[in-house]
Amino acid sequence: MWKTIDITTTILTFCLLLSNFILMIIMWVDKAKTPEKNQNARITVIEDEIKDIYEKIGKDNNRLIELEKGNVVTQEAILALLSHAIDGNNTDGLKKAKDNLQTYLTHKGVTSIE
Repeated sequence: MWKTIDITTTILTFCLLLSNFILMIIMWVDKAKTPEKNQNARITVIEDEIKDIYEKIGKDNNRLIELEKGNVVTQEAILALLSHAIDGNNTDGLKKAKDNLQTYLTHKGVTSIE
């Protein structure tokens, strides 16, 4: 009778030790993956910040393109004024420059003062 109790106790003890060993391995693996989880969260935050930066760069690029268009219109108007001031002619160029400038300002949402 003692032998069956000893064998049963030994088997149960072995099962208990084995389950504890498996639980410890699971805890170690989970603990080993924890830095990876933190790192993935940080990478996600950084990727979101980079998306925001690219959106802002795109908006700035569009703004610079619009400013460059305005510069061209303004320079054409100045050139027409200079040409008219030099020889007194080029009234057609002045009218065209005025129309272009007025169209540009109207397109930009600026009302002209007249």
